Amino acid sequence: VKYAPLNIAFSRFSKSELKKFQGDLTAIGAVFVKDVSKACFLVMNYLEITLKSLIALIRGIPIVTDEWLKQLNEDRPVSLFQVNSFLPPLINRKLRKFNFQLDISLCVARKNVLKNKTFIFL
Repeated sequence: VKYAPLNIAFSRFSKSELKKFQGDLTAIGAVFVKDVSKACFLVMNYLEITLKSLIALIRGIPIVTDEWLKQLNEDRPVSLFQVNSFLPPLINRKLRKFNFQLDISLCVARKNVLKNKTFIFL
């Protein structure tokens, strides 16, 4: 078993907003990363096509709103991977035209993450 830190990237937040999230990250033992290719989650309050969101979609990592992060620090926190209630709304009209759905895209990407991998259990 290899330890992997809970790396969380953010997109479309100001520096002052990011500073406010630092306490939430520390409370759940997470680390802020700028490079989304090293992240386990991407936090955005609305889905817009950016380099970070494209990388997250390709990697199949969850894209969630900041409300998810706040809920993790509540008295009755949500599960870390209970992300469907925290999907950011789509604001890109071009994507709406093609009926793009984030939850379906992430589900398809997750199914292929372990494709063609071999696991050996001793």
